[in-house]
Amino acid sequence: MLRWSIDATGNLVQSTATFIEMIEMVDPAHPAGNSARLYVKDNGAGKTQIVARFPTGAAVVIATEV
Repeated sequence: MLRWSIDATGNLVQSTATFIEMIEMVDPAHPAGNSARLYVKDNGAGKTQIVARFPTGAAVVIATEV
């Protein structure tokens, strides 16, 4: 479970030790301006990739399962 809080200066702070678990999906549509989408997908060879997708439609692979 994710637990977040806002500190006195307005910053988003993770308040407890945790993790984020995501399920593989097909490439989503690109997001609205000034944002990005973080997701995981299969690379076609059975390996999971962590991907960031930007408003331009560009998808950047951050990491691939070894």
